[in-house]
Amino acid sequence: MALSASMAWEVRNGGASTNSGGFKAGASGTDRTQQDAAYITFTDLVIDAVDNTKVTSAGNPFDSTSPGNTIRVSGGTGFTTGTYEILSVATGVATLDRAVGTTSSTGGTGTLGGGKVRLEDVDSVIVAGNTVWMLGGLTYTRTTTNTLTADGTATAQIRVIGYKSGNRTDVDIDEADMPIITSATNSVALITLNAAPYWSFRNVKFTHTAATRGNGIVNVTAATTNGPMFHNCVFDGCLSALNNGSTSAASMQAVVFSKCAIRNSTSHGVSLDTGDARPSPFIFDGCDISANAGGGIRTTTTFAQSLTVRRCVFRGQTGASGYGIWIGQTTGAQNGMTIDIDSSVFYSNAQSGVRFDCTTSRPATVSITNNIFVSNTAYGVSCATAGIMDSNGARALNNAFYGNGGARQNFVTGGGDVTLTGSPFTNAGSGDFTLNNTTNAGAACRAVGFPTAVGPSGATVGTNYQDIGPLQAQPSAGGGTVAYGFAG
Repeated sequence: MALSASMAWEVRNGGASTNSGGFKAGASGTDRTQQDAAYITFTDLVIDAVDNTKVTSAGNPFDSTSPGNTIRVSGGTGFTTGTYEILSVATGVATLDRAVGTTSSTGGTGTLGGGKVRLEDVDSVIVAGNTVWMLGGLTYTRTTTNTLTADGTATAQIRVIGYKSGNRTDVDIDEADMPIITSATNSVALITLNAAPYWSFRNVKFTHTAATRGNGIVNVTAATTNGPMFHNCVFDGCLSALNNGSTSAASMQAVVFSKCAIRNSTSHGVSLDTGDARPSPFIFDGCDISANAGGGIRTTTTFAQSLTVRRCVFRGQTGASGYGIWIGQTTGAQNGMTIDIDSSVFYSNAQSGVRFDCTTSRPATVSITNNIFVSNTAYGVSCATAGIMDSNGARALNNAFYGNGGARQNFVTGGGDVTLTGSPFTNAGSGDFTLNNTTNAGAACRAVGFPTAVGPSGATVGTNYQDIGPLQAQPSAGGGTVAYGFAG
């Protein structure tokens, strides 16, 4: 046997690497991990004379509260060090998930309970399907990188969840209640995922404060073919929130950011470097990407994957590279790429809202639909070279423009585009990108999004009232009488 896929691990800043850290969800015992110190420290473990999966302790007898907890065996002649699950207890005898050493061995040492102190502490013991709980409201300071190598699977991710103290539940929490993984050491990446697929992170804040910042998430020596997922996470002040690798041997594919904030990066918000032309895209959904000293999302000339952006806000990127989204491919083969940018806001970026560096080639598919471009210093949408995307090179539908240096440069004029005469937002300076109801401003973006109906004209009955942009206006309250029919 081995540790259960239902095992949950506790990480807390006051914990210890020597704690056992794990409890199986749904087990009959009592979870002893949600405390800083070990619940029990053993010095007298004894292995059964016949069955080497069974242990006892005279000083701290096992009881009905023990099953489901892990025990970390740290030493003792005849003992195999490692972390074991307590499956059951009968009259003080604990049965573990596998052999713990040589029969009749005595003097084993170890711990039961208490949380671990860092993610690396659980990397060597977690298995696919496990959950790692990180206590929120605490700062986890790193001087070296958390290197994670354990493998999840497509049906059993490894999940890291930040939780608010006293409320260990799998729900979104406010930024103030998140655990903070940070470093003040020059150039240190916070987390490296080397060939470690199917990890997900929820409710975790990543920050960096060194004079020379490091990346939030990166690969260094090995590729991750099914990359991490981030939900309700914050990246603040890193070099980049994520850098997917400078060589194909150390790249990441299939990375998802949903409902995340990516801000104040000293380089690009997210830097998408070399990939290996896999069809799986990078996906950004419902994210706020702001004030990065470069592109909010930047793809390099050698990036060969695809990019999907939905319902995001790109605001206030700064400097000579301050594009909302910067597609950096120029002449390389891009026939496997798709770029899909939908229902997003590009506001007050130092350069264009969306920029394509294409000169002699372009991605196979480019779709820019239902977006709002306001007060970008250069253009709403631009391409480096005429004739690449200003004829049949791209699809643009139902986008709105106001106050940019120019609406488009070398980019096709889309069907259903809206030219505004004022800002459409309630209060963009305060981060409120809901639509106002001003004529030729927010009101002009309401109920005019694509599609107006599903299918070709006349093929379906009904009308769509989708707004342009990520945030939909609340419909006015309806009235009238509802009639109910009854059979029988």
